[in-house]
Amino acid sequence: MNNKEKIIKEKRLIEAAEKNLMGASGKLGSICRYLGTEINAMGGSFHDTYEYSFEDWGEEDTDELPTSSLDESVYIVGYLFDGLSRGYHLEIKYISTEKKLTCNYKGYEVYKEISGDLKGYAPFPEWENIIEKLYKITAKQARIKKQESAKMERESKLAAAFDYLKNVRRKWGL
Repeated sequence: MNNKEKIIKEKRLIEAAEKNLMGASGKLGSICRYLGTEINAMGGSFHDTYEYSFEDWGEEDTDELPTSSLDESVYIVGYLFDGLSRGYHLEIKYISTEKKLTCNYKGYEVYKEISGDLKGYAPFPEWENIIEKLYKITAKQARIKKQESAKMERESKLAAAFDYLKNVRRKWGL
């Protein structure tokens, strides 16, 4: 990378940080997490798989689908926001295992970050205005989810307290 490109990269990095686009907790990551869908992986003690192809299913002449055994689990590896359902030709993807955050607008990559290192950023008001609109919706969703999780936490603490009292009563005959 030559000096001119380094200067441009530094300016874009500062601009992206000022607009709060960077990282999983920035605007792009928040839109993915709260408005997008989970990307799940299945794995176990012997392998991890993000998707299956027909060759992975074993014998080609069997009609059985793969089933998970007891040593396998499903876990979240990232999030994907597809804006087409909201009328925007926008896709945001965050892969947590790689710490990779990308944003595509009208088929072009306009933002790319890997492990906090900005690899590409094309600031245009056309897609950034959409991000601002979506982030306002995301802020509302985040507040609702935080309220729900706080309510669930209170309920679980209350249930634990009742269980404790029940155990004390049973153990000590109170």
